[in-house]
Amino acid sequence: MKKFLLFSILILIIFSLSGAAMAANEIAFQTSLVSFKGDHGGEATQEVTINNTIAAKITNIELSSTSLSGPEVLDSSVVSFDPATFDLENKSTKNLKIKINIPENARFGTYAGELIASNGSYSSKTTLKLEIAPHTDLEIPTVTISRSKDIDKSVDISYSFNVTNIGNTPLNNFEIEKADLNYGTNSITKDRISLFHYTSTLFPGDKREVTIKLTTPKDTYYGKYTGTFKLITSEITKDIPITLNIQETACSAGSLTLESEFTAKSGYGDFNRLLPRNIIEVTSIVKNHASKEITDMVVETWLYDMTEDYIIAKEETDFFTLKESGADSNRDEESIVHFIEIPTDINAEHQFSIHVKAYSDENPDNFCREEIKTIDIHKNTHDVIIDEFLIRPSSSIECGRYVEMCAILKNIGNHDESDITVTFENPNLGISETTETFNLDTDESESSCTNILIPTNAAQGNYLIKATMKFANKEDSVFKNISVSGTCSSTQTQTPQLPEPETKPITTEIMSSKELILTASTENLVFKAEKETKIPIFITNNAPITKTYSIDVNTSGWAFTRVEPSELILPPGFTLDFIAYIIPSKQAEEGLQSINIEIISNNQIVATQTLAIDLKDATPSKNQITGSGQVEIISTGHEDLNIYNPEPTIKLISVALGIIFLFIIYFFSNINNAEAVRKALSKKSLRKITKKIKKKSKKKRKKA
Repeated sequence: MKKFLLFSILILIIFSLSGAAMAANEIAFQTSLVSFKGDHGGEATQEVTINNTIAAKITNIELSSTSLSGPEVLDSSVVSFDPATFDLENKSTKNLKIKINIPENARFGTYAGELIASNGSYSSKTTLKLEIAPHTDLEIPTVTISRSKDIDKSVDISYSFNVTNIGNTPLNNFEIEKADLNYGTNSITKDRISLFHYTSTLFPGDKREVTIKLTTPKDTYYGKYTGTFKLITSEITKDIPITLNIQETACSAGSLTLESEFTAKSGYGDFNRLLPRNIIEVTSIVKNHASKEITDMVVETWLYDMTEDYIIAKEETDFFTLKESGADSNRDEESIVHFIEIPTDINAEHQFSIHVKAYSDENPDNFCREEIKTIDIHKNTHDVIIDEFLIRPSSSIECGRYVEMCAILKNIGNHDESDITVTFENPNLGISETTETFNLDTDESESSCTNILIPTNAAQGNYLIKATMKFANKEDSVFKNISVSGTCSSTQTQTPQLPEPETKPITTEIMSSKELILTASTENLVFKAEKETKIPIFITNNAPITKTYSIDVNTSGWAFTRVEPSELILPPGFTLDFIAYIIPSKQAEEGLQSINIEIISNNQIVATQTLAIDLKDATPSKNQITGSGQVEIISTGHEDLNIYNPEPTIKLISVALGIIFLFIIYFFSNINNAEAVRKALSKKSLRKITKKIKKKSKKKRKKA
C-alpha cells in the first residue's frame, strides 16, 4: 500500500512538471506563420502580435531568428526587432515590428527560418517566411572612348569595360549586338568593330568584361561618334550608349622629338594603383633636329578625363627657344619637369590619361609633338585625409598668446569612419595636443580645431607645426610654418589671449609652376681678403612633394667656401636657408668678382644664380705683423676677445735660450774647473734664472 502511495505521489509530481513544461510553450504568436515579401537590396517590414496565455507576468523576453534557408542562406543578422526585449503582463498582448534587410543580389525565391521568443524559462517558436521577388537588371557604365590621331594615319583602338548583374536572377545567353558609330554624315561602320566577351551565364553580382576593338581609317574626320549597342540575354535587353571622341592631333609635325617619362609618386612605384592626392611626375625632353632655331616653344602637361571629355589639371612652361640642331651646350634641347596632382574629388569610375604636348606657338603646324599615357585611378576602402591645415592668425604670432589650429578632414574612401583624432605638435615649442574623437561619413568633410598657447619663453623665429590625423591603424600628416615674434623670455608674464577674428578668410597659397625659388643677395656685405663673410641663401620649395636639396658654391678659386647645412629637406611651400661662408684668399685681386650658386635635387641642378661682389683691400699687407707690433683685428662675430702682440714674448724667449746656450759653451770650454761649472749649472741657479725670465715676460705682456 505504501509503495502504491509513493508511486502515486511520484506520478503527480511528474504530471505537474509536465504541466509546467506545457506552460513554457504558452507564449503564443497570433499567427502560426510570419510571412514577408520584398525585393533584393530592399527592406521587408511587418507588425506582429505576441500573446501571453498564462496568468503570470513574463519578463525579459528576447526575440531572435535563425538563418533563413532557400536558394541560398541569409544570415540571421538580416532580421531585426523593435523592440528586441520586452515584458508581458499576464494574459496580455504586445505589438512589435520585425524588419528584414534583404541583401543586394540575394537570389529570388522562398526562404524560411524560425522566429523565437524566449526568456530562458518560457519560449515559443513560429515559422518566418520570406519571399524575394525575381528582379532582372544590369549595371552598364558610361562608355566614352577618347583618342588622338593624325588624320593621315589609321589608329587601332582597344577599350574594355564591365557590365554587372545587379538583379537577383541569372542572366542566360549573354550577347552584344553592334551598331554603327556616327558623326553627322560620317560613320565608323560596325564591320570595323570587334567585340570580345564570354557568353556563359551571368549570375547575380557577377561582372562580365567586354572589350571593343576598332580601326579608324586614316581619313576619319575629327569629332564625337555615337551609337547604341544592345546587350541581349534571355531575360533582359539593355542599351549600351557608345561615344568615340576622335581628337584633333596627336601631333607629329616638324623636326622635333619628345620623350616623356612618367613616374607615380604614390608609394606603389607604378601606375597600377593611383589614388587621389598622388603626384604624377612627368619629365619631358624636347629636342630640335632642324637646321634653324625654333622660337616660342611651349610644353604642356595635363590630366584628362576621357569619360567626361575635359582637362582636370594642367601645367605649362613659359616660352623658350630651341637653338638649331647641334648647338653648343645642348641648347638644341630642353628638359621640363611637371607635377600633376590627382584631385580628392575625382570620379574613380571614369577613364583617364596623361598628355604631354610640345609645340611652337608661333608655328604649331610645322613644329608639334604629343605623347599620351592612359592611367587607372582607384579609391581605397578606408581613406581619410587632411585636406587643408589652417592657423589663425595667419601672420606673425606673438609669444604668450593663443593661436587657433584647424585641420579640415575629408573622407575620400568608400567606407564611413569613426574614432578619428587630430594631433598638433612641435617639440621646440612644447606643443602636443590631441583633439577629441569624431566620426566622418564617406565623401564628408569636417573641421577639427583647437586653441594652443605659444609659450612665453619661445624664441623668435620660424617653427614647423605638424598636424597628424589618425583612425584605426592609418594616419595622414601635413606641415605648416608659423613665425613667432615679440620679446619673449622665461620670466615674462602675460595674460594669454585668444586670437581676434580675422576680417578675411585664410586661403591656401597657389603654388607657381616652378619647382624652386632661389633668393640670395650680397647687398650691404663687405668682402675682404681672409675675412669670412656669410651669405644667406633662401630657397622655397614650390613642388607639391617634399624634396631634398643640397648646394654648390663656386668662386673659381679666388675664395675659400663652405656651406651649412649640407642638405635641406623641404616640405611643399616651405622656405629655409643655407649659409654660404666666403673667405677671399690673400692672392685674390681687388675689384669685381663673381659667386656661382647651384641648387641640386636628385642629382640634378634645379636652380642657379650668379652674385657679383666688389672685393675690397685684397692686398694682404694690412694683415701682416708690422715692426711696431700692431696687428689689424678682424671680427669673427665674437665679442670681448683679448688680443695682444706676441712679438715681445718671442724676443724674451730668444734671450733666455741664448743665456742657456752660453752656459753650455762655458761648461765645455772650462772642463777642469768642475766646481765652478757645478755651481753654474746647479738646479737652484737654473730655477732662479727661469723665474727671472718668466717675471720679465709677464710684465712685458701686461704692457702689451
